[in-house]
Amino acid sequence: MLKPYSLALAGFIALAACGGDSTAVAGPTPTPTATIGKWRLKSFDARPVPGTYAEFFDEPVGDRIVRYTEIRMDSALNELRADSTYVRRYYFSEIQDGVLVFRHNWGDHGKFSIDGSTPARITLTSEYIQNLSATGRVSATGAIELSEPLWLSEAPRNTVWAKQ
Repeated sequence: MLKPYSLALAGFIALAACGGDSTAVAGPTPTPTATIGKWRLKSFDARPVPGTYAEFFDEPVGDRIVRYTEIRMDSALNELRADSTYVRRYYFSEIQDGVLVFRHNWGDHGKFSIDGSTPARITLTSEYIQNLSATGRVSATGAIELSEPLWLSEAPRNTVWAKQ
């Protein structure tokens, strides 16, 4: 026969086992619906878009020297989907000595995750370019602030995205 304190101890153990730990992770955090949708690039390195992305001086191009080349970031779009995938596209203009010469675009796609912290941390991981990722947060204003390289050889740049 069990003694009363044995029954009490067994009951407390059973309750503790069923109660769960409030810090335990039950599974992946669902994507907050507020982040799902289309976003536009608002600023790049604290400068408004459109704006200068890069400048080059006295660059040889074919048989001539171009005194000033500006690569301008015209716009960028980022779509975050309910299945935790993203597609982003950047649009650039190349202006040589004041004349528009090329329009370029660059795109990427992959997966994103958002943790449950406040502010929420977001990570974008490319499935197109190996080892390319961006990290940041969803700010209190609702903007997405990222530190992101556009390609592997580039240092991360600070971007702010606003919902369309």
